[in-house]
Amino acid sequence: MKLRRRTLQLMIRFFSKKNNYKIFYESELDAKKHFLDFNVEFKNVSEEWEYEMPELFELGLDELNKNRNMKKWLESIIDPRNILFADRKIFDNFLVDLNSIINSDEYVINENNHIKQQKLIDIKKQNWNGALWSLADDLRQYKINGDLDTFEECYQKGENEFLHKGNKIKAKSLRNEYHKAKAAGRVD
Repeated sequence: MKLRRRTLQLMIRFFSKKNNYKIFYESELDAKKHFLDFNVEFKNVSEEWEYEMPELFELGLDELNKNRNMKKWLESIIDPRNILFADRKIFDNFLVDLNSIINSDEYVINENNHIKQQKLIDIKKQNWNGALWSLADDLRQYKINGDLDTFEECYQKGENEFLHKGNKIKAKSLRNEYHKAKAAGRVD
């Protein structure tokens, strides 16, 4: 996995935000050790140099991108077993933000929290990371607003225009998930 320069800069800014790196690392030393686990060499830097997090992430992510270990490093970060992701909402929000960054380079985080390259045919599709029933509920608004004639057309639109966590969606799955959610009382 090699990111374009613009995407790399977005990634650096994202991880340099205090509320993001504090999720993973208690100190700069912890972050540096984690980068070293992925063959990141901090060249021309003395061992005594105290890193500030933004500089550390700029150097580390740039080196990960060069040595093509970015994917492995990111997958180690997004492991849901990470005790720092005890709050599932924080984890889900983090994945949505990270997915929006790597999507521009045609990568996606799938339902197993692995990063994969999107197929050329799927690149034009939007990636939906939420619940499938929620997407189906949103799509039903096209019929309610009069843009489409049937709910089945709404689900077909979902199949044609969306991926769910990097995977293709079937109109039938959208219909089934919506009705399950309705039966469970999650939708009106």
